[in-house]
Amino acid sequence: MSSDDEDAVAALAEEIARYLAANQGARDTVDGITRWWIARQRLLETRSMVEKALRHLEAQGRVRPQRNAGGELVYGAVAPGGDAADPDASGADDAGADGAETPDRDA
Repeated sequence: MSSDDEDAVAALAEEIARYLAANQGARDTVDGITRWWIARQRLLETRSMVEKALRHLEAQGRVRPQRNAGGELVYGAVAPGGDAADPDASGADDAGADGAETPDRDA
């Protein structure tokens, strides 16, 4: 096994160990662990990093959080004048999984 493979296996083993520590008594097949445990663990860890990245961008004045109609925070770019960009002004009407408007990916 190459050094890169050994590092990847060690990192994956730690992900499984973190999942087991957080979910005492969990048991599953290799396929179940791959599809559910690892995906879930990565999602939770990625979400935490996304929150930190958004706070970092907010501190830099590059994004601004606003509350949507449901009371959830949604993030958008700060317009050149210093205000959060108005998604209605841009004509964006795509909604994300949480119903928040998302930027036009083709722009």
